[in-house]
Amino acid sequence: MAGQAFYKYFKERDLDVLGVSRNGPDLNLNLVTEYDFLEDIFCSFKPCIVVNCVALVSLQACEDNPILSYQVNSLLPSKLASSSRRHNFLFLHISTDHYYLLDDVPSLHSEIDPIILINSYAKSKYLGELYASLCDRSLIIRTNITGFRNSVHRPTFIEWMIDSLQTSASIQLFTDFYTSTIDVSTFCCFVYSLAQIGCSGLFNIASSRSISKFKFASLLAKEMKVDLSGASEASVQGLHPARASDLGLDCCKAEAILGLVMPSPEEVVCSLWRQYDLL
Repeated sequence: MAGQAFYKYFKERDLDVLGVSRNGPDLNLNLVTEYDFLEDIFCSFKPCIVVNCVALVSLQACEDNPILSYQVNSLLPSKLASSSRRHNFLFLHISTDHYYLLDDVPSLHSEIDPIILINSYAKSKYLGELYASLCDRSLIIRTNITGFRNSVHRPTFIEWMIDSLQTSASIQLFTDFYTSTIDVSTFCCFVYSLAQIGCSGLFNIASSRSISKFKFASLLAKEMKVDLSGASEASVQGLHPARASDLGLDCCKAEAILGLVMPSPEEVVCSLWRQYDLL
């Protein structure tokens, strides 16, 4: 999803873009097993920016296969950091917000707040951050994004939510799982703006407030002019694998540098529904 969004964003700005993935728009490559081929591409294409959108995001998959989780979420960023040093490109690494537990009330967490590694996914992503940070020209982004992938068998959160609301499907929505989700199109714009002005290090990019998944769905239902008749409340407590629950991100650092305010959850939902109408 993020890869598609960045590819589209760069293309719309007439930048020379090369998309690489297992089913890439330009080049099909398994970055876990065929990384050496990517080194050859760096030599010939000579990128000024490399964006890493590769991740194993399924909590269960990371628990079931910690070796693959390490290869994708940790080792690949390490290799890209090394390639950045050799080829002098800006390494833009997309990380996660899955580092915080709900205490009493939801809060927004800055880049320097203490984190908790509660599952294999969080451990592998944080290790990926550490590896990426070994490169002087790395820009590491913590975020929670959603958008449109247009893959029938792999719907994103917002695609699943819109379909569920349109069909009044029976769904469960967490009332104690808080995120500051931002739409991936806006996310790409903010991240590229940081890259253009030469930023490096760790930044949060997210919406301005943290809300529960149930509240997010309520905002979307209001935007779509439908009700939540098929939805029931659920809790993340007792789930396996255990998961972070208070994922809100404080974006003051990025806001100060970019001279803007992050969109509210209401604005994010409005933007997503508008993008859906244009599909």
